[in-house]
This record gives sequence, C-alpha cells and structure tokens, in this order.
Amino acid sequence: MNHGADDYSPFAKQSPRVSALRECLFEFVRADHVRFRCELIDVGAYGVDVQVLRNEELFYSRLLSSRDLAIRWAEDERNAIEAYRADDPI
Repeated sequence: MNHGADDYSPFAKQSPRVSALRECLFEFVRADHVRFRCELIDVGAYGVDVQVLRNEELFYSRLLSSRDLAIRWAEDERNAIEAYRADDPI
C-alpha cells in the first residue's frame, strides 16, 4: 500500500471520538480544608481508572480490572485520606 501525499485529504471522514464514561464516586473536604474528589473512568477493555483529585488537580490514579475492585480500592483510599493528620509523623 502506498502511503504518499495522495492519501491525505482534509475532508476525509474521521471516526467519531468516544469519550470514557466518568462517574464521581465521592467528594469531601478534609478538616484542613483540602478538597478531595474520586472519579471512576470506564476505559473499556483496559478496566476502570480511579482518579483521586486534590483541589481539582490530579493527585494520583490507579487502573483496576473491574468496577468492583475499583470501588473497594477507592473506599480504602478515602479512609486513609480522611484519617490523615498533618501533625502525624510519616
């Protein structure tokens, strides 16, 4: 197959973009006034991406194979975030 300049067309039909399904699992404000939000993002065959946002910025994420695992992991993370105290040693 020849992939030269003749193959390009600015008017060629492009396939529609499919956005990932995004769902807010929980959000809360911690005692130190830091806002947290957890979102589940269905990425199809790859699984479910759990994103933890801190003050509306991505704090960290984890890709898990199923929605059930993602929810359990997110709830454990929520418990850890809520229990955190700035004056506790790391």
